[in-house]
Amino acid sequence: NKQSLGLIHLTAQSLTTKNEINHPKLLLHWVQHLAACATSLSVQTLVISPDSVIEIAAIPKAAAYEQLRILVNAWHQGLQTPLPVACKTAFAWLAATPEQAEAAAKSQYEGNDWSKGEIHYDAYLSRFYPDFASLIASDNNDGFAYWAGTLYRPLFDHAVVHQTDYEEPS
Repeated sequence: NKQSLGLIHLTAQSLTTKNEINHPKLLLHWVQHLAACATSLSVQTLVISPDSVIEIAAIPKAAAYEQLRILVNAWHQGLQTPLPVACKTAFAWLAATPEQAEAAAKSQYEGNDWSKGEIHYDAYLSRFYPDFASLIASDNNDGFAYWAGTLYRPLFDHAVVHQTDYEEPS
C-alpha cells in the first residue's frame, strides 16, 4: 500500500494573471517539492492562493534528485561567472510560441511602454547583461536558451493551475 503525501502552501499572493501561472512565485515551493520527492516521498504539492490552486504532481525520486543536482551545479557555476539567464524573462520565453519567444522575452527583459523590464529591478543583470541582445549573445550550450530550459522548464512543465470556484458574497 503506497502512501500519498502532500505539501500544502497557503499564500495571500495572486499566483495567476489571466489564467497564466506566475512561475517565479513558485520557485521556493518547487525546490521544496524536489527535495521531498528526492527523498523517496511520493509528494503532491498544492499552492493555494485567493485566485487559484497550483498543483505540482509527484516526481520520481531519480528525476527529482537529478533536477536538484542540476540546480546546485548551476548555482555553483553562477558563483564563478554570471549565467546568461533572467528568471521572469526565461518564463516569458517558455510561455510564448517559438515564433514569438524572442520578442516576448525581450519585452519582459527590457520593458515596454506599459511596464519596466526585469533589468530595471536587478543591478546584477544590468551590469553584466545591459540589454536583451547581450543576454542572448552566446546562445550555444551555455547561453540563455540552454539555461532557461535547464533551470526553469521543469517547473513550467510540472505546475498546473486549477481555478477556484469561490465567489465573493454580494
